[in-house]
Amino acid sequence: MAVTPVPSYSPVPSFPSFADRPNYNTLAATWATFMQNVYPVDMSNIAANVYANALDCMANASTALASATAAVSSATSASNSAVVSAAAALSSRRAAGL
Repeated sequence: MAVTPVPSYSPVPSFPSFADRPNYNTLAATWATFMQNVYPVDMSNIAANVYANALDCMANASTALASATAAVSSATSASNSAVVSAAAALSSRRAAGL
């Protein structure tokens, strides 16, 4: 199971402080532009990565389930063969008068 690491993403700039009146408008515009243009793309890439990893995990789980089902079937067949063989051996011993 190959899990793809989370893609890189840009750090969200700090929201400007109201106390920084001379720079507030510029910093607020930078923050808003980031949230409108960069953040959605980053989150979309991360979401696509998580979805692809989930699909890979589901495929691996299905394969594991099929293997487990086959193993249980083989074990049941082997167990049934042993019971039938033991019953046949007992029948032949009885038929032989042992």
